[in-house]
Amino acid sequence: MRNKLSPDAALLRAQALCSRGEHCEADVRAKLSAWGIDYAQINIIIASLISEDFINHSRYATAFARDKYRFNGWGRQKIIQALRAKRIEDNLINNALLEINDNEYDDAMQHALNAKAKQLRGKEPRLARASLIRFAASRGYEPAKFFPLISDILNYNEDDELD
Repeated sequence: MRNKLSPDAALLRAQALCSRGEHCEADVRAKLSAWGIDYAQINIIIASLISEDFINHSRYATAFARDKYRFNGWGRQKIIQALRAKRIEDNLINNALLEINDNEYDDAMQHALNAKAKQLRGKEPRLARASLIRFAASRGYEPAKFFPLISDILNYNEDDELD
């Protein structure tokens, strides 16, 4: 078993962790707890990290939303749920989502759905539609945006196959 860290050592380690990348309070609390720091000391360390701007929820939410959208292909709904699970306030989540360009977002969704539709060629249209809906929903795209796209993609594919 690892030795328990002293509160001072834990603070230095948490500062180093937060210096390397954005972390939210919930993640840092979990780390501190895993390092054997008691609850009262965790609160003191977190307060210090926030006051010294090592933890900044606005900055974290923006970086998280941008990275999950760009690198993981997540939609807004999935990003919202993940940030809420990390106890980020809704106003900060909404501000972070404003950083995502609507045209880029729509193009990325269209590209992802087209790629998935290519994998489904030859499948019964009803099953292909259900598969595309599940795929879009699992990525966190909004139903109001993906339903019309799916209809267009499937109609286009059906017309393409008739030629």
